Amino acid sequence: MFGIVSVLFAALTFLVPIGIVASQPLDPVRQPAGGPEHDWEPVVRALTNVAVALLSAVAAALLGLIAGLIAILRPERARWLAVTGLVANGLVLAFLALVALRAWAG
Repeated sequence: MFGIVSVLFAALTFLVPIGIVASQPLDPVRQPAGGPEHDWEPVVRALTNVAVALLSAVAAALLGLIAGLIAILRPERARWLAVTGLVANGLVLAFLALVALRAWAG
């Protein structure tokens, strides 16, 4: 069961952020005549969507990694699903950690 959960979280790691970013339109808000020329709401909305998508990807990858580790440690089941979920979730977390370290280092 934990191997299947790990693979499902691996799929959610990719599908949920894509769904979050794609489902939110970036239509500019209509400004009244004589109002400010630039509107920051679409930019803030886009950055919020990206932040929520990133956090959901990290959460799903962490949960999938934990489920994969539990599945590997339990001896009564086939391990190919657990290994698949571990690899997918581990690669996502490793990539995000590498990006964070590169951004922090300068």
